[in-house]
Amino acid sequence: MNPLFFGIASGFSLLLFRGIFSSLFQGILFETLYLNAPEVVFYLIYGSIFYIFKKKNDSLKENSMFVFFLISDFISNMVEIYIRIGNEIFKSNGKLVKTLILVAFIRAGLIWIIILGYRYYKLLLVREEHDRRYKELLLLMSKLKTEVYWMEKNMDHIERIMENAYELFNNISNNNEVQREKWSQSALEIAKDVHEIKKEYSLVATGIEEIVNDELDVTGMYFSELINILKETINREIKDQGKDISVEYKVRGDFYTKKHYYLMSVLRNLMTNAIDSIEKKEI
Repeated sequence: MNPLFFGIASGFSLLLFRGIFSSLFQGILFETLYLNAPEVVFYLIYGSIFYIFKKKNDSLKENSMFVFFLISDFISNMVEIYIRIGNEIFKSNGKLVKTLILVAFIRAGLIWIIILGYRYYKLLLVREEHDRRYKELLLLMSKLKTEVYWMEKNMDHIERIMENAYELFNNISNNNEVQREKWSQSALEIAKDVHEIKKEYSLVATGIEEIVNDELDVTGMYFSELINILKETINREIKDQGKDISVEYKVRGDFYTKKHYYLMSVLRNLMTNAIDSIEKKEI
């Protein structure tokens, strides 16, 4: 949200609600509006400073954030109090100014602590989410390893079938009368082995499909998170190929999806193919 708009909305909303409540319970609408009007200026100035600072600095670091809140609070309070009492604010050896500085320190410190706490809590949630995803990935890899084992086992069967088929082909080509009586038996064994491989591959396909349906779609992911993972993967791919390629990522709109594995597969294949097609080392 635009800080300037938020400051204006907050100031006038506060004035409106106080006016309504004072009118309903005390019957002094105009006096209440007059007395609380300077507070609108406080929010206007605070929002304006926030808007200017945010426009010049896209990201706020912790230390600069504290200084920003301190300056904004002090200037806004100074203007508000000056509107209320005028030059009286500078009398009594600047005691009121010192008080406003102290108040600004306290408010800025509290806001700073709350924001740091929120960021730390958010970091813990992200770390917990990553740990959970890592455990799910380990479980997924374990299940896929089992299916790969059966596929490797079938590779041995295929090799044996190829040998038997080649031997049968040679016997038929050479019209080997001695082996003629074994032709039908060899053909039957080949057919039997092919049927067994087909059955086992059907089980493998079913197992992989269950993994995809049960494991890959359980939890979702925001598109921005997916892009961050893709960025790390592609950068590693570029480095492995020894190419100096710069890839720019722009996320115009973030969204949540449970099909992130499929989306990642498509995007990664597109990016990998693009990198492989670049013959030059630099681009």
